[in-house]
Amino acid sequence: MVPARAGRSYSPDELQDLYLNLRDQVEELAGRRGLARILEIPRGRRPREDRGYFEQLTWTVFKSGLTSVVVNRKWPNFQRAFKAFSIDAVARFAGRDVARLLRDRGIIRYRAKIEATIHNARAMRAIVDEYGSFRRYLRRFGVDAQGLLYDDLRRRFKHLGGYGVRSFLRRVGEDVFFAHPDTLRVLYRLGLVSSPRASDAEAGQAHGWLVAANSGTRVDVVNRLLTRHGSGYELDDVICAEIPKCHRCRLSHWCWYYREVRARGSAQGP
Repeated sequence: MVPARAGRSYSPDELQDLYLNLRDQVEELAGRRGLARILEIPRGRRPREDRGYFEQLTWTVFKSGLTSVVVNRKWPNFQRAFKAFSIDAVARFAGRDVARLLRDRGIIRYRAKIEATIHNARAMRAIVDEYGSFRRYLRRFGVDAQGLLYDDLRRRFKHLGGYGVRSFLRRVGEDVFFAHPDTLRVLYRLGLVSSPRASDAEAGQAHGWLVAANSGTRVDVVNRLLTRHGSGYELDDVICAEIPKCHRCRLSHWCWYYREVRARGSAQGP
């Protein structure tokens, strides 16, 4: 049983019914666009080697604040300047290497990002030494611990914010969620998190519960359904907005917010 607000718990069957109703609702609201387009979530390929993960991490760091076009145009120069992203080679970079890179017009000459990349190589080296590979490190976080993974990556690596860590993981083929305010609001009203400003760890656990109860789905699919339900983006209408349309919602059976609003209305009388 999964703990929820208002003194009740969700069984796996209830979580399955909740998810299926959520999916049906979003599909109905997608209209002519169709559910497949709403759920289209591009992800990169998993690198075969640790250096591939390090390269995608570095791309994410330098992409921050810039367009992909700018970074991609210069990327062959980055590959040269950072020794084809050999983790060991970059981890040995010192002050003279920073000075050399700051003179290199072929790359983006941003000292904080250059120094972060050297730090990140050392952090990546430490992970590989401890777990055997970066992929094995990722696998130690279960589907309900995605938020803990984001926190751990942000602790270990520099110049990697909340959005950046998710972008990096998506580029290397991982299943991720984005904690938009609309997503958290829906999870909160359903009683799956304790606050509309829930932490990544708590939101990740809630996504994990829904995935575990619905074989064959993914975290990013659950995330997109929740976000669309709360925002109405790409849909014909928004149901669970700041002022929700509870009378049209298929999830009202699970929603403590709806039950409380209805109870207050009944108590006040006509």
